Amino acid sequence: MISGASSSSIIAQVDLINMKTKDVIQAVMSAFPRMSPLREHPDEMNSFDYESDDYLVEVKIRRKEYPSWIIEKFKVDSNIGIAESVKKDFLYVNCFPPRIYIWNISNLVRRDYDFQYENRGMPATTDFGGRGMVTKCTGYLYNKDSIIIDTSDFYDTLSENED
Repeated sequence: MISGASSSSIIAQVDLINMKTKDVIQAVMSAFPRMSPLREHPDEMNSFDYESDDYLVEVKIRRKEYPSWIIEKFKVDSNIGIAESVKKDFLYVNCFPPRIYIWNISNLVRRDYDFQYENRGMPATTDFGGRGMVTKCTGYLYNKDSIIIDTSDFYDTLSENED
């Protein structure tokens, strides 16, 4: 199961400026080498992006870093339901390079985490051309409740080795 990661275990080579979902997953698997391999879900419109023997994983790459991150209640409810039905945990991963934040949503739900849900006006979609605003029920995840992988340590090591 996921516990703390050591930055020395980060071996994923990714372009921090153009980081993609598969790069984030590669960094997560490098940080947690005992985790069974994460496989991409074949349906791009599925409620989660990757799956392993133990986890369902949703990945978001952000353009800005926040002290708290938004998660839709619908995403929590649907993925927790799926995860419980297949006896897995749901992980929510937010990346703002070089940091990757991981929350085990299943564990948070089991501990009665207060997501502080509220209805708020938000864009219908982020990157797919949706221009309208819709009301979404969203909650908050705080950095202090996450496991943080800092991939910059790996790049610092690479730079030192190039000299």
